[in-house]
Amino acid sequence: MDLPPDALINNRYRIQRKLGQGGMGVVYLARDLALDRDVALKAGLRPDSEREGQFLREARLLAGLRHPSLPRVTDYFILGGVQYLVMDYIPGRDLDSLLAERGRLPLAEVLAIARQLGGALAYMHRQDPPVIHRDVKPGNIRLTAEGEAVLVDFGIARVGSPGEGGEAARRAYTAGFAPPEQYGGLEIGPRADQYALAATLYTLLGGQKPPDAIRRALQQAELAPLSDVPSEVQSAIERALAVRPEERFESIEAFLAALECEPARTAAPLPQAAPPKAIRRGKSPWLLFGAGLLGLALLALGAVWFGGRGKAPAALPSAAMKPFTATATAAPTIGVAAHVTPTEPRLSEAAPSPGATETAAPTPTFLPLGGGGEIAFSSDRAGGGVLQIWTLRAVFNDQGLVETGDYRQVTFGAGDKTWPRWSPDGRWLLYVAPGEAGNGLEIWRAAADGSSEPVNLSRRKGDDTEPAWSPDGRLIAFTNNGREDGVRQLYLMNADGSGQVRLSFDQEEFGAAWSPDMRFLAFVMNASGFQILNLREQQSLPAAPGPFYVTPQRFDYSTLTGSLGQVAHPDWSPDGGWVAYTRQEGARGRIFLARFPLRSPELDVVKLTDPGSDWGPAWSPDSQWLAFTSARDGDPEVYVMRANGQGETNLTHSPGRDQDPDWKP
Repeated sequence: MDLPPDALINNRYRIQRKLGQGGMGVVYLARDLALDRDVALKAGLRPDSEREGQFLREARLLAGLRHPSLPRVTDYFILGGVQYLVMDYIPGRDLDSLLAERGRLPLAEVLAIARQLGGALAYMHRQDPPVIHRDVKPGNIRLTAEGEAVLVDFGIARVGSPGEGGEAARRAYTAGFAPPEQYGGLEIGPRADQYALAATLYTLLGGQKPPDAIRRALQQAELAPLSDVPSEVQSAIERALAVRPEERFESIEAFLAALECEPARTAAPLPQAAPPKAIRRGKSPWLLFGAGLLGLALLALGAVWFGGRGKAPAALPSAAMKPFTATATAAPTIGVAAHVTPTEPRLSEAAPSPGATETAAPTPTFLPLGGGGEIAFSSDRAGGGVLQIWTLRAVFNDQGLVETGDYRQVTFGAGDKTWPRWSPDGRWLLYVAPGEAGNGLEIWRAAADGSSEPVNLSRRKGDDTEPAWSPDGRLIAFTNNGREDGVRQLYLMNADGSGQVRLSFDQEEFGAAWSPDMRFLAFVMNASGFQILNLREQQSLPAAPGPFYVTPQRFDYSTLTGSLGQVAHPDWSPDGGWVAYTRQEGARGRIFLARFPLRSPELDVVKLTDPGSDWGPAWSPDSQWLAFTSARDGDPEVYVMRANGQGETNLTHSPGRDQDPDWKP
């Protein structure tokens, strides 16, 4: 949202100019006509009627804060669905610009800044409930003409004690200054602000920000020592920058005391601890504690959710870190940093040596998005208006931003090719394309690396669509409408196309999806116009060479037609806990999740996208991400988002059609 100069907001605030923009809002310099003074007006970028009550409650609490190093929140309101926060305008320079001009700052000046900021944070943390700023960084600290440091921008502040707050309160962070627990959308407490303050002091004293917390947690970067800094200051900053929250100081006051800035007024004296080493080389001490390392991985990398209304799945994490974007004001959720076209260089796969620091790494590290990173999709970007099968790689670069690259065309020739699906071993791709004359669409198999000619597998009268490979790679389920009445039916066949067996008989059934253990085959049944998710359980028949799925049962017994809405395109998460699907609403579609087994529809059915043109969700290998097709930009594009609905991001950005994504196992 851009407000033009001279725009009048709420009949009181006259816009002068934009001051900055981040993922959570735009900040303007405005004139308060009632009080005849300049103010900072923040307009939220993400209107959300479901959060209006939470916004008003938090704004009231922020408006009650009074501290010399904090701007006052003087007004707040919701106008046209947009949330506005009015704060004191603090003239002066932010520390980012000061660092760019002067380089590293002298110790005495940094400690003075630490006293002021630490006092403000300690004051916020003592509120009832406590207020967590969540975005302490040089760009959010301004120095007034009198040399006073003021912590600005409450755009992603959270009000509440650890364990409270909604998902919107946990969606933003800034690379280098956020602790590991903030990346996965986990609940955080005052020690997250302690980490960010320590990272800010490290940056001011060293002239560069510390390595990203996730890279440190994965032992891909180490904290370089600060030069010409007293040992007590060095030790205090390193302890506050510990990747595990429990290893940091128990309060901001204790951190300030360790810096010898001021006595700890509210915190009990800390036991004497040996100062940590400036650089830890070789094996990390974590490797001596297997369970501790697992816990850290869950903390740093896992998007952990607990059962409840609007909560997303409790999926296990992988080695892929969560995305983040550093901005000048407030950090957004996932954003594409660079869209790499097929003609640009391929993404590097080089990783730093185990003992290398971030500054010494000669090449960037690219971590795969979703634990796999390679996505197949259908696109007409090759020209001629024909959809072909393509693959791309989506990764996090060394700045934690999402890049796409290695675009590769797999199929060629006439006829649209859609709905690619990877084999479990990643060697093959199924897709739908025109077949033999008179047979309509058929299921084809192509080598994912393009090393062999595609093979027509299904060869049935009518259209064969929606192929789904079984988790063991031996079977393929698909939909066929070759009956005289055109009613869609489910079929199974072997991976080479042989042994075709019809599963459906009376009802219209389509859109198969396998549970990871192959115990169930999910599918959609059209019963009198209601598209209901059903299951078939695996049964072994004496005369059958393999598993059969014969007897249907309901996925949701809460009502006659269930609580999932009109279901299409189900896809079972690799961890087995959730089924993602398209909820069709006329010509529109949204992405939803349904927990398996489903016990409480109110808690176990989760909306992920808002009403629009979204369809065809596909799970990432780590069960933390979903790829899907969206036409929200006017034409189909491949999007990704976290499995809790956060961080929706367009990956493809093509003027043509990009659709039907599927993640390589």
